[in-house]
Amino acid sequence: MVTNLIGQEQLKRNMDYNKAIIKHYTDIWHITPNIIKRTDGKIYELPVDFSILEFAPIGERNYWAYATSGMSFNQKEHPTELHFFSPDQSQIEAIILTSIAHFHLFGERIGLGHTVNFGIPWRKYSKCTYGLISLPYNDGPNLENMVFNKIVTKFYWVIPITKEEREFKIENGLNALEEKFDVSNFNYINPMRESLIH
Repeated sequence: MVTNLIGQEQLKRNMDYNKAIIKHYTDIWHITPNIIKRTDGKIYELPVDFSILEFAPIGERNYWAYATSGMSFNQKEHPTELHFFSPDQSQIEAIILTSIAHFHLFGERIGLGHTVNFGIPWRKYSKCTYGLISLPYNDGPNLENMVFNKIVTKFYWVIPITKEEREFKIENGLNALEEKFDVSNFNYINPMRESLIH
């Protein structure tokens, strides 16, 4: 009976936390998301309330946004959620984010400045097969930080990068790669862009 009660309390906390995450994104992007519940892969190992949120373009944000909701459930140290921008409506971002969430929970914890292997190209023939976990430069600290029950959850941006860019970052550091991004004015929502490192 006590175990059952604890389980119900945890479920309630997760539901409240999930609502807070959705509200946090919605307050920043000013649109209610479509909630995507995937059923493939190892989704059954993820928290029951885990989902991907799909935000349609609105106003000056003329691209789609996909975001995790629940990859930080029950994490008291460095809870993290991720988002990913796309030029069009697509399921591939949901697949990639779900895989990253699974790796984060069952492989290695992912944090700011880390790179992750998508396991697949971002789009067919895309050279972007990795993601850089970055600050949400487009939206700033208002999106980056959410306080829930006195714990700060971080909301980071997954920037698709190429294998060469990942190797450059490993050899030269995050700042050096970000400087390359700045001077090239690269298009982060173009799956077919060329690598900045040749």
